[in-house]
Amino acid sequence: MERSPRGLRGREKGTGEIAMSLTLNIVEHELQPYGHVHRSCADNPSFLNLRFYVGSSEVAVHEGSLYLVSRRESAATLAKQGISCLYVNAVDDEPCEDAVISVTGGKSPLVVLDGLLNSFYRFASWERELDHLVVTQAPSQEMFDISAEFLENNVILVDPALKLLAYTRDNLCDDPVFIELVKHGYHTEKNIRKFKLHKRFGVWAKQEGFIINDEICKYKNVVFSFKTTHSFSLILVMTCNICEPEPYLLDTFAMFGKRIGEIARREYPDDKPSGNATDTFIHDLISGNIMSEEAVRNRCKYVDIPFEAYFCMFYIETPPESAPAARLLADVSSAVVPARAAIVRSGIVILCFNCEPPRCSLHCSEGTCPMGKASISWKLENLMERYGLFCGRGSKFTQLTDAEVAFRQARAACAFGKRAHEKNVTTPLIHDWERVVSFDKFAIDYLVEECRGGDGLVRATFAGRVIEAMVKRDEETGTDDFKFLFEYLIGERRPSLVAERMHMHRNNVKYRIDHIEERYGIDTNDPTLRLALLLSCFLHEAAAARGEDS
Repeated sequence: MERSPRGLRGREKGTGEIAMSLTLNIVEHELQPYGHVHRSCADNPSFLNLRFYVGSSEVAVHEGSLYLVSRRESAATLAKQGISCLYVNAVDDEPCEDAVISVTGGKSPLVVLDGLLNSFYRFASWERELDHLVVTQAPSQEMFDISAEFLENNVILVDPALKLLAYTRDNLCDDPVFIELVKHGYHTEKNIRKFKLHKRFGVWAKQEGFIINDEICKYKNVVFSFKTTHSFSLILVMTCNICEPEPYLLDTFAMFGKRIGEIARREYPDDKPSGNATDTFIHDLISGNIMSEEAVRNRCKYVDIPFEAYFCMFYIETPPESAPAARLLADVSSAVVPARAAIVRSGIVILCFNCEPPRCSLHCSEGTCPMGKASISWKLENLMERYGLFCGRGSKFTQLTDAEVAFRQARAACAFGKRAHEKNVTTPLIHDWERVVSFDKFAIDYLVEECRGGDGLVRATFAGRVIEAMVKRDEETGTDDFKFLFEYLIGERRPSLVAERMHMHRNNVKYRIDHIEERYGIDTNDPTLRLALLLSCFLHEAAAARGEDS
């Protein structure tokens, strides 16, 4: 029969201090050399120690122990009290169902007792060493060096930027992903593409417990990710190049993982600022926690950021399925200078600055500025293309007290660009970049989006009714008057630009607009009507993007 013992799970001594215990899975594995092992317990309880049963009087004092018995009567007595025991008999070939586990037809009880006590001692010594290294904040590599024999397989640890922190140097592996990692000291773009292809980043950020897969590497992988609110901090990976991920090995890996978890909680506290002065300053700027100009000036001196300069704020959203924010942050920091970047709750914020005239590389919409420098937008465009992400860009500003507004602009632009891309929405506006979206370019779109609750009033105007009638006629007749008028107004009524956009001869532009004006009774020379028509066009496009009737 299967038994589920009570009250025998491993206990924690206190905050940050983990009590040593061996699971039944590990005990079962350690008993294999001593005879025929039979397990009667379906659960996996943990035991603080092993004791030889000498009578019922001592059981209550040591309830958390696994008791070794050599007689079936003793096993039955313990079973009635809900106490777990190990049955050992060298001559008996039948397992004892009253015991959680039996060893029969092998070594004597004293030999088994000595061997299993040694196993308890080995694991206890290992765990004490690990706890000491955690408390003293020793390099993580030292923890790996003393753990290779227990972990048996190749194990690696990477930080949020996918940089290699430590690995079991005695358990090397011929897996290509591991070889690339050790060679470069971080996961290369080649490896990252594999992770993205198999949607690993999202899994690591969301799924609890062990994650076992064999899709990416040559061998099965057991992944232990340490969660933050929105992503993960450290990633611990066992590559099963020597031993399969048997239950005992997973339990041993979990023991090791608990200590790595202590490091993760200490070094990467739940998506909060890193604690360095610059990151904290940027977080305070974009959240509006710094109100006075004097406070901003003083903190600028401390973090070596000018108070007055030509500033530009960028925001990159990093969803769980994308590459980790920390890795992207490292790439951004090396590609975009002068700048300061920090991880925020759902992405990365970049504060760029310099003291050159506004037409320097910081603000150029072209690939290079007149000074021959590559623009920051161009650099970020290439980076976003590689990562499959979008970046929002706020309006230029010259004082850091305006940083909060610029951040909100950048975040709004990022969201708008992503949404437009997902819905394959195109507008007549000519945007400089595909994945770096300027708020200045989308300001009207944003205004329309924010005012959509009252757009019925605008639709009821003369201009609104004209646009509705035009769209309806286009649908019925297959014409494109609406598109032409939108392009004409956006192009500031310049025939050559409109002709290029509409793929027609510039001489036909005047002929076409005259017919539209006559048909709908409008005069595009009227600036007020022109603005109203343009707004109505934007409202129609916004409604179409939302899947609504215009």
